Amino acid sequence: MKTTLLRYWQIHMANTLNARECRRQLFTVVWRNIMVLCFTFYLFSCNKNATCDGGLTHPKTEFSASLRIDGFYYKKGVKNIKPQFFYKNGIGLVELVGTDTSELVEFSTRISNGSYYTDNKDNKFNWGLIRLNNDIIEIEFFDKSSNLECFRPFINRGIILNDSTIAMTEYEFDNQINQYPDTNFYYFKEFPKPDSTNSFIE
Repeated sequence: MKTTLLRYWQIHMANTLNARECRRQLFTVVWRNIMVLCFTFYLFSCNKNATCDGGLTHPKTEFSASLRIDGFYYKKGVKNIKPQFFYKNGIGLVELVGTDTSELVEFSTRISNGSYYTDNKDNKFNWGLIRLNNDIIEIEFFDKSSNLECFRPFINRGIILNDSTIAMTEYEFDNQINQYPDTNFYYFKEFPKPDSTNSFIE
């Protein structure tokens, strides 16, 4: 009789332990799935307001500032002049990589013979839209996110000092605004501009 009771007790305890182990394993699996879902939702939430391989956020409006636009703006006294063209239709042609100061004559020649436009008309990085608010200018163009393999809007923001000088002070990317360590001054140079027709902004 005692042997039977002992055996029954052992079987009962074994079943109890198995049930607990099953519940523990089930809880682990469910918890892991919940964490995966939460992480996926977090990533989606962080990027849901960003444009990925889509259009820019600025509306296309006519350029109405007092800035001269019958040429291009560039940085003086630096190796990389980063020329930027503004058009009456609100489109901007900006060169992120930039042009070396020593290449300024060659750069002007490339504009004149049309090769600069040919090289850039299908380059998504170089086209953007201009937005003006009193003396504030914003140049929005395409860039690639650091954590996504897609194009996202990048905004350069600055102050119009006069009709031929701009001071770029900050930029906005991935919903974060950052100040430039040093203000970037752009100065005007009169020169015939390339066409503004491109494959990305109508």
